[in-house]
Amino acid sequence: MSRLTADWLPDDTPWEKLMWLTKDELRKQCVKWSLPATETKATLRQQLLDYQRAHTTEVRLCPLRLRFPSPDETEYGSSTEPTLPIVFVEDLSTFRVCFKMRFTFGSHQVMYPGGNVAEFSEIQVEFTNKPYCSCWNHFLDDIPCLHVEYILRKVFNCPEPLLWQGAFRTSELE
Repeated sequence: MSRLTADWLPDDTPWEKLMWLTKDELRKQCVKWSLPATETKATLRQQLLDYQRAHTTEVRLCPLRLRFPSPDETEYGSSTEPTLPIVFVEDLSTFRVCFKMRFTFGSHQVMYPGGNVAEFSEIQVEFTNKPYCSCWNHFLDDIPCLHVEYILRKVFNCPEPLLWQGAFRTSELE
């Protein structure tokens, strides 16, 4: 599994868990949030924590995932099916729910290495701050299923670190 790089860290990053960040990487983050960047490593981490407590307005529904799989470790990456049939897209956003979409995939088969084939009937993905898929794999793994990853990659052209999050903040969806 790869880990999150210091170049892409949102303001709700659990700084106390990122002991592997170097002093230079912490400095970059401090500069990004307009904080003084001339202190020790422990002080820089504390500044980032204090900033986070004072400025984070929206709580992520699942903890920020700091480590994520390489492409061949995912269901999408290990399959040989490059495109999936999206047959219907609904925008369910309202004034109370900022972003909500439903994607319906038609019946399809996915082939995996070793000749294993999975058959899916109609699958629906509700995409909100916490994506939900009606497929059975969605509940088995800690990483997004094939359908959620497909939507993130092919429909939303999502940056790599966001692909592996279990939940998104509204600012990340906009």
